[in-house]
Amino acid sequence: MVAAGRAVLAGGALALAGCTDAATRIAYDLEAGAKSLAASPESRATVRHEPSRLPEGCDGAYALEIGRGAKGDPGKGSITVKCAGHGLYYTTYHLNFVVVPATVGVRKAAGEPVLLQLEKRGDEIALTEAR
Repeated sequence: MVAAGRAVLAGGALALAGCTDAATRIAYDLEAGAKSLAASPESRATVRHEPSRLPEGCDGAYALEIGRGAKGDPGKGSITVKCAGHGLYYTTYHLNFVVVPATVGVRKAAGEPVLLQLEKRGDEIALTEAR
């Protein structure tokens, strides 16, 4: 009986791990882009993020801000997605893979993709622009 209960909890944890929100999906795209750029001879890369309204996304226009920060920086910045009318999502997960030397931001229409510019800077991958 106890073993069955553990299996249910583990399955539930796996199901929850698959749930994401608008900010976390951007962070996952940055993670993939940073890993790809790090393994590449290229010095720059553009990450294209296609927004999704489900689950926990914006169904209308949205504003994206990625604050200045780095892993271990006490003033580290978040990815913040503000949906027009309702919804606010944020994460700092991306700071495990990129540094953000200066805050970047952009406003987008419903469903409009975001382009994020990454650049190699020594041993780090820097997020330098959002458009």
